[in-house]
Amino acid sequence: MRAALVPVLMAAWLAACGSGSTSSAPTPTVPSTPSAPTVASIAVSGSSPAVGSTSQLTATASLSNGSTQAITTLASWQSSNTAVLTVSPSGLASAIAVGDADITATYAGVNGSLRLSVAARTYGLMGVIADEITRGALADVRVEVLNGTNAGKLATTDASGTYTFAGLVAETFRLRASKDGYAWGEQNVTVPDVPRADFFLHQYCSVSVSPTSYAGVNWPLINDALTLTATPSTCSWGVSTTDDWIKLTPPTTGVGSSTFWFTPVPNTPVTASRTGSVLVSWPGGSARVAVEEQPATCTPSETVPVAASGAGYLFKLGVGCFVNTTMTIDVPWLQEHGTSGGLLYLNLMVQPNPGPQRTGHLTMDGHGNGLYAQYTFVQANP
Repeated sequence: MRAALVPVLMAAWLAACGSGSTSSAPTPTVPSTPSAPTVASIAVSGSSPAVGSTSQLTATASLSNGSTQAITTLASWQSSNTAVLTVSPSGLASAIAVGDADITATYAGVNGSLRLSVAARTYGLMGVIADEITRGALADVRVEVLNGTNAGKLATTDASGTYTFAGLVAETFRLRASKDGYAWGEQNVTVPDVPRADFFLHQYCSVSVSPTSYAGVNWPLINDALTLTATPSTCSWGVSTTDDWIKLTPPTTGVGSSTFWFTPVPNTPVTASRTGSVLVSWPGGSARVAVEEQPATCTPSETVPVAASGAGYLFKLGVGCFVNTTMTIDVPWLQEHGTSGGLLYLNLMVQPNPGPQRTGHLTMDGHGNGLYAQYTFVQANP
């Protein structure tokens, strides 16, 4: 059985080898050229410039193949409102005025835009705030813009007394600095012409004045004192009057507690009265002291009986009579020995009478100022 299979296999092999047929070679494939990507969209980016300044914008194209391409210098640029914003061929935006504008970049027939809002150009302001007396820096001072476009903007001083503002538009406005315990200060500021505004603040004072009123008779050259008690000791004060008959003794300004003097000029006639005042002012307050100049009087003329033995007498004059008149006595036995009771009384001495009744006169003469009195002393005989 095995011997019969060999001739058959050999015959099949020889038939295959002797057929003389061959197979053909495969045809090569030529690759196709890919199409160029197209622009799908354009994005414009950048920030809005302030009036008078510029800002560089950029344009980026998103392609159909998913990639991106910078086209800032390839695109054409346009502004929807050239009165507000202009744009150069390279995408540089220039702000002309406050307002809004759409900036468009066009490339390969595709547009992209960005809306920009132009604000006014802003500036900074700084300053230092100190105590007016000590010149020391004041921290935690509130600084506020009171009016204008910048109204409501706030700043606070640091430990060095310095405050700063940013974002102020150009204009003139009122600036106020305030701190607890101090009188606030204000000034007009023009930005950007004035880049710095300093303040010196008055510390609030408590000043008591004594007396609170003065009433005196028409006495010449009498100095009257006001006692000023100031808290704190750095508190400054000033004294003034609008009455020309009240003469103030310099200095009329000072710091801390003190005594101040003034002199009322006698009225003419001295029998008339008038009122005026002295004003004491300090940071945060004032006090007015009323000054009344009362009329001078002399006790009406009278006759005074005197014993023959003589004696000392305390003779009452009118208020202001002694200093506003000239006194004369026409007899040697009637003598004046000064005054008592703040010039209200005359100290008189009458000598004993050795003979008959006698008469003497004491005259108070104001020489035309409205005062005159004559007192007659009648001394009995022994």
